[in-house]
Amino acid sequence: KIFNVSICDDDNDGNTTGPLISEDQQMQLGDLIEAVAGLIPSTTPEKHRKAFLAHFKVASLTDILAKDYQRAVDAINSTRPKK
Repeated sequence: KIFNVSICDDDNDGNTTGPLISEDQQMQLGDLIEAVAGLIPSTTPEKHRKAFLAHFKVASLTDILAKDYQRAVDAINSTRPKK
């Protein structure tokens, strides 16, 4: 599975509000998803994005909380093919 990686304990306290990532961070995540998807022969950027959004349980990159930005970057990078 793509993005089936535990980076830290899940946030189960019900606190799912807060500042969202910036437009620049949204663009960085989108670019990273596209770049990593290009390294995986069995996927497309669109499929990779959908899997990422499902993993984070959000409808779009605009819904990612600022506190989760680094976790999002780490999750995308964890799907890079191993050398």
